[in-house]
Amino acid sequence: MNRTSKSIFIVTLAVVLCLASPACRTKSTLDKVLEQRARWTVLALDWTQTEDHVVLLSTRLNGPSNSPLDRLTVCIVLKDAAGATIDKVWHTYGLSEIPLGGPEDITIRIPAGTPVEELGLDRVLRPTPDERSHIRELRGL
Repeated sequence: MNRTSKSIFIVTLAVVLCLASPACRTKSTLDKVLEQRARWTVLALDWTQTEDHVVLLSTRLNGPSNSPLDRLTVCIVLKDAAGATIDKVWHTYGLSEIPLGGPEDITIRIPAGTPVEELGLDRVLRPTPDERSHIRELRGL
């Protein structure tokens, strides 16, 4: 093999190895947004339900101060006494309102048709196609 052929072979091999390596692959915009979403924490601090079944949920939001996200959507799961899901409510936080990534306590009003016995917060880090349609920061990706 002459010198030029060896150089071409080495460069080709380096490109193939780089493309096979996860570190060399460029991430899609969707992957980048999902990674940023995972850096935020949303905690349910306390919740009550009024006589007319409105749920008042107190949450704490905390994340990186340099986050490029301008909003964060979470799924709030309302359950009855048997543990069956009554409803799923999607809530989007405006992150520009959170000083330097938080923590920030926010109260959410959720109308519910029946008594709620249990409540869960889900950041939906690996959304299904149906869930993606509810997550505002993923629209258009």
